Amino acid sequence: MTKGDATVKSFRDMSIRLKLFGGFGVVLVLTAVLGIVMISQLGSVNAISRTISGNDLPSVAQIGDIQRALNDYWSSTVEGIVETNPAVRARQQQSAVQDAQRIDADLRSYAKLASPGQDTSYYHQAQAQWAVARAAAAPLLSSTVQDNAATKALVTRLDTGRFTPMQGLLSSWSALNRKVAATDTRISASTYSSARTLAVVLLVVAVVVGLVIAFLVSRAIKRGVDVVLD
Repeated sequence: MTKGDATVKSFRDMSIRLKLFGGFGVVLVLTAVLGIVMISQLGSVNAISRTISGNDLPSVAQIGDIQRALNDYWSSTVEGIVETNPAVRARQQQSAVQDAQRIDADLRSYAKLASPGQDTSYYHQAQAQWAVARAAAAPLLSSTVQDNAATKALVTRLDTGRFTPMQGLLSSWSALNRKVAATDTRISASTYSSARTLAVVLLVVAVVVGLVIAFLVSRAIKRGVDVVLD
């Protein structure tokens, strides 16, 4: 007797109760495996999605807000210098002060978003460059500043030496975070696709195994009934 024949005979010799419990047991195990795998995969997708929504996208948005505030700060500062109307000059200078406060607030709050590595490096560089640029531009916000050659030279020096480089830093910083967000988005989509495929495969296997077991058990029951009727 071959091993296969011995297996078939052992199955035939089982009681109906044992066959039913065994069949349902196999189906339940496959169902449990399907559930565990899906929970694990969904947990991975959820974790990546939380990273994207809670860190990647807010980081990009906050850096963009710093960029806009820095542009407005510098343009308001320069416009305040050339403005001859005292009231308009005061408004421009007040706008620059508010922009500086917004940059300070954004940089402070970014500390909880900074990721280890290059993101943190860019963050500290932005803090340092902003502190130097703001201190250097402080004389330009004085109500007594004059639109003369010395002032124009200082504006040119700060524009090329401080504010333009800082805008370049912010652009590189934003590009880094956009790249990270795009990568995490692709990973999330890939994980979801893999989870869906695996779930379909396991579901098909569970259905096929269930049908096979149902067929074998029903045939065994029929065979026993046929013996009794004979």
